[in-house]
Amino acid sequence: MRIVFASLALLSSAALLTLGVLQRTVWLGPDSVVETQVLESTAPYTLIDTSALNLNSGNKTLTIYGDGNVFAAYAATPDIKAWLGEDSYNSISASEGTLVLTEVPPKLLIDEFGNSITAPRPEITNPAGSDLWLEEYAQQGSLALKMSPSTDIAVLVANDGVAPSAVKISIAWVLDNSTPAAGPLFIGGILLLLIGIWQVFKALSRNKRTTNKTKRPRPPKLQKATKQKSQYVAPKRGRRAAGSEFVAVGLAGVLLLSGCSSQYWPDFSAATVVATPSATDEPVANTSRVLSTLQVERILGRISEKINQAHSERNAEILNERVAGAELEVRSANLRVRLSNSAVPKVVDVSEKAPQVILPQRSDNWPKVLYVVQEPATAESSSVLLVLKQDSPRKNYMLHSSVELNNSTVHFPDVAISTVGATIVPNDSKLLTYSPGSVAEAYANILLVGEESEYYGWFEHEGDLYLSNFGLEYKQQRLQDRNITQFASVAFSNEVGQDALAISTLDGGALAVVNLREIEIVTPNSAYDKILPQGQVAALLGKAEAEKKVTAKYSVKLLVYIPPASVGGSMEILGSSWGIVSAVEG
Repeated sequence: MRIVFASLALLSSAALLTLGVLQRTVWLGPDSVVETQVLESTAPYTLIDTSALNLNSGNKTLTIYGDGNVFAAYAATPDIKAWLGEDSYNSISASEGTLVLTEVPPKLLIDEFGNSITAPRPEITNPAGSDLWLEEYAQQGSLALKMSPSTDIAVLVANDGVAPSAVKISIAWVLDNSTPAAGPLFIGGILLLLIGIWQVFKALSRNKRTTNKTKRPRPPKLQKATKQKSQYVAPKRGRRAAGSEFVAVGLAGVLLLSGCSSQYWPDFSAATVVATPSATDEPVANTSRVLSTLQVERILGRISEKINQAHSERNAEILNERVAGAELEVRSANLRVRLSNSAVPKVVDVSEKAPQVILPQRSDNWPKVLYVVQEPATAESSSVLLVLKQDSPRKNYMLHSSVELNNSTVHFPDVAISTVGATIVPNDSKLLTYSPGSVAEAYANILLVGEESEYYGWFEHEGDLYLSNFGLEYKQQRLQDRNITQFASVAFSNEVGQDALAISTLDGGALAVVNLREIEIVTPNSAYDKILPQGQVAALLGKAEAEKKVTAKYSVKLLVYIPPASVGGSMEILGSSWGIVSAVEG
């Protein structure tokens, strides 16, 4: 009977082991599937669409082969298409289970004579360094990128924006060729094999004992009655015996379990695992069409780098690459002043620290505005609000305003989270207590007239640092300063600067950055009198004395909270910054 049982165990073991080997060899499916597209087009860009990247499920490796430089960038599909605009490019998409290459020609325009002409290429053609990209890579000859599944992410491929984008593009998807039954088959087969061998061994041992008994002479009757211990030790029975006899089987199973990979076993963790966010080097699609935190930090780092470079090289022209509008005037003038007097402090630095608040404009169109609040650079300084603006997809974000917040005296209103964004409020909006376009003119009048101004009640003046330092009281002191009036007269005026930039808050109000210019004109009393300019005015003027009138202009930037019309109330000055922009004689 043991031989029969052993035979069945050995046959079953052979069957299970054979099935396990077949699953890992003959029946084993491929571990990846590859699709390749050869590019013969001379188009300067290639868009690998989301449908092409998701032609097969799972992680993938994108390999790009080119002639010379190979550039690739991840971004949301609409952002890449917006950057491409009217330019020509290759489009790789998926159709009926395969990759399809389409060449998109440049847009045609109609001239004044009714003829079709090709639209001129934009000024910026190289996609490297664009603020739209989640991540970008460049390498000579070829470039391999590992990508995880995504619902709305595409890849832009280029050389330098002029040469053909690439020679060949290959996408390899990792397939799940695991065989979860192979492990149990191997374990089952080995267990049955060991059991069969054990049964054969037991059967042979029993036959040997039987043979020995038949050959042994029959003992005398007297010895049969005596109680003597037999020389034969009977095999043990029970749980203790089983543990010792199966120790080899247990060790074999443990060794096999430790040597097999997860592909050999069924996965029971799917029912209990809970998805949690984890750090990854691979970019994640930004489907909400607003900037990610990583993008914002990168943009701020690039702006900070250019500002520091301009000061270290003492070249104000470098600022033009990342600063615009009234902010450019202030920072350029500040750099010129510091060339002659390094003791003059720099304009508020753009910190590379993580932002406290990121409030992007929620829009699919350009221009786009971004509000960022950065924590103080030092314990003595204040938080800074930065206003950045991107005029078109191919242009980068430019710094338009930087305003120091009155941290100790104001409460920053609640704003939307960065992944949602907010809408831009037009300058003539009727949904607010006061329209953003009227704020600068009203505040300028208060600076000249003080409490007599008809607009004085529009604002809460507690904590307004600029008004307390440079308002009507300051101007009256300048007008009565005998050191000035005995040789010259002083006149003050102001003018509205660039349009306000306002963005909505959660309560229906708006945060508005407004700009105005304060003008101080000092005129000699007579042809014999001279003006002795001081400080930053003297540095910009470039001379120690002037015989004609001197006009100095200062840029003033204010961050104003405007309550919604449904609530009413006064506006609050949340922060302010100012700086000289020019000083001229005559």
